[in-house]
Amino acid sequence: MVEMVNGVYLSSVISVLGIVGNVLNMAVFVKFGLQSTINISFTMLAFSDLASMVTLLWYNVCGSPEFMTSGVPFIFAEVKHLTAGFPHACFSRVTSWVTVYITAERFLCVAFPLKIKRMITPRKAAGVIFVIYAVMILSLLPEYSTVYLTWMFYPSLNKTLLGLAFTNNREDFDGVSLLLYAAFMIASFFGITGFTIALLVVFKDQ
Repeated sequence: MVEMVNGVYLSSVISVLGIVGNVLNMAVFVKFGLQSTINISFTMLAFSDLASMVTLLWYNVCGSPEFMTSGVPFIFAEVKHLTAGFPHACFSRVTSWVTVYITAERFLCVAFPLKIKRMITPRKAAGVIFVIYAVMILSLLPEYSTVYLTWMFYPSLNKTLLGLAFTNNREDFDGVSLLLYAAFMIASFFGITGFTIALLVVFKDQ
C-alpha cells in the first residue's frame, strides 16, 4: 500500500505538476526570445525535464491497479520498461548534464566577464546542448538494439499479450545501458559540484 500510494498516486500528482510547470517555463523563455545563451539553456532544460515527467507519468500509469486490471492486452511491467523506464532515465541524464552546462556557463561568466560573449555564443550553446541530447539518447542503443516489444502467447495466462522479447545477442549487451546511466549520472554530480566550488572560489577572490 505504501509503495502504491507513493510510487503511483503521489508520484503521478508530482509528475502532472512538473508537466504544467515546465510547459509554463518553456512558454516564458520562448516569449523572452532564444537569442541569449541562458534562455536557450533554460528552455532545453525545461524540455528535458518535461519529457522526464511525461515518461514518469506513463510509468506510474502502467503501475496503477486500475490500468493493470482494465483489460488492456499488455504485460505492464514489461511494456513500461521500454516505453517509460529507460526514456525517463535518459531525459533525467539530459537534465543533469544541461544543468552541468548551465553551471559551467555561470562560472565562466564570473571568471571571464569581458570575454564570455565571445566564448559562448547562442550557436555554440545550442551545439553543446544538442551534443548532450545526442550522447544520452545514443547511450540507449545497447538496450533498444537487443530488446523489443512484440505480441507473445503467455501459457500461464492463456492470452496473447504485448511484452518484451530479446535478440540472440542480448547477453553481450545486458546491463550496458544501465552502466552508462550510472556513469553519466555520477559524472554529472561531480561536474555540478566542481563548477559550483570553482564559482565560489572566484567569488571569494573577487
